[in-house]
Amino acid sequence: MKKKLALLLLLAILCGCTAANNIIEPEAEVDTDTSSDAVPSSFEASASVDRVSLSWNNAGTDAFEGIQIRKSTTVAPATIFDGSFVDETTGLGLTDLDVEYNTTYYYSLFFENETGELTYHDSVEVTTKTYQGAMIELISNMRSYARQHNSSFKVIPVNSLELLTSDFTSSGSLNSAFTGIIDGILQTPVYFGPVNNSAVNVSSTNTYEAFLDVAEAASIPALVLDFCADGNTTCVDTSSDNARDVGNEYINLARPSSMTTTLPSYPSTLTGESNSDISSIASANNFLYIDEPLSDALLAAVGNSEYDVIIINIFRNSADDISNILSSSQVNSLKEKHNSGGSGGDRLVLAYVDIGLADANHYYWDSLWDSVKPSWMGDETSGSSDEYFINYWDSEWHDILYGNTTSYIYYVTRELNFDGMVLGNANAYRNF
Repeated sequence: MKKKLALLLLLAILCGCTAANNIIEPEAEVDTDTSSDAVPSSFEASASVDRVSLSWNNAGTDAFEGIQIRKSTTVAPATIFDGSFVDETTGLGLTDLDVEYNTTYYYSLFFENETGELTYHDSVEVTTKTYQGAMIELISNMRSYARQHNSSFKVIPVNSLELLTSDFTSSGSLNSAFTGIIDGILQTPVYFGPVNNSAVNVSSTNTYEAFLDVAEAASIPALVLDFCADGNTTCVDTSSDNARDVGNEYINLARPSSMTTTLPSYPSTLTGESNSDISSIASANNFLYIDEPLSDALLAAVGNSEYDVIIINIFRNSADDISNILSSSQVNSLKEKHNSGGSGGDRLVLAYVDIGLADANHYYWDSLWDSVKPSWMGDETSGSSDEYFINYWDSEWHDILYGNTTSYIYYVTRELNFDGMVLGNANAYRNF
């Protein structure tokens, strides 16, 4: 009997129970419901020239089991068998790089429901930008950023006359997206150049004049830059006469193609020279344009000049690094004309900014680019080993130009207090 009790006690110990505690706890219930409450919402699309960015929100608390995006150029896909496959994800967005410029796309979002099937949710329509439209957007963004600091900041693009109209012809209707964000437009050359004293062919001149007249009819000041050797009075006078011929009221400058230490010696008196204050491009009768870094001698000559509007590079001494940037006091000293050697009226000082080419000599250049170029940078231009074609619509290029404390326009506005900017290579859309 004792042996039997001992055996029962041993069994009780092995099974985890005793005579005093012989209750077995029930096993915890296992949740077998694997359904998700994830539901997409706010499906949106935005486009540049070469990409479409798609985003959506999650109205539920669970993560998405799967999202599939499909697209078409004709009608929004209604099923997963319609259109073409773009990508799958469990996140809240993706980017489609397989697109053409100036093309309308219809995107549809399908999500995995509680039964594991892909269900249609919503569609969006978006049109990728034209190369011209992307340039206008860049100029507009730069202007908006600059005007956060200076509400009257001036913008003058160079050699982008066709953007004045919606169909890019001189007979087209005004393109308000462009005309509404500029304070003037500059074309170079129109009558002589780019080689000194070399006449532009008549057909090109006629085309330029037709567009410049469109600008003037819209009350947009038209600036003309020609190139004449210093002392060639015939070239200078002809350029000036043509710019102010019957029907033309362009603001004209004829200067040597290269200026290093001195300003043009002719004419001795500028067109419309006066002591009047200049607060707008429309009130100017003449201008000076120097897009290369200024020598100290040339900077001094500019300061002692009578021009109504000064357009200069923000760097000096043939170098484009930050150590050679102009100071705010130097810029401010240029804002007063010096007529006849004395004190004249106030004038506008504008910064030249290249927005269509990247320059290996500029302060923003990353040494890593010497061996590996960023994805938005193309080949070298044919005329220079230091300038490169770029995808000017790319966000990384935009970051170089505006929007942060190391950007070009930050220096132009916040640090140097320029009155405006003249945008070189604003016709970079012609490269594509």
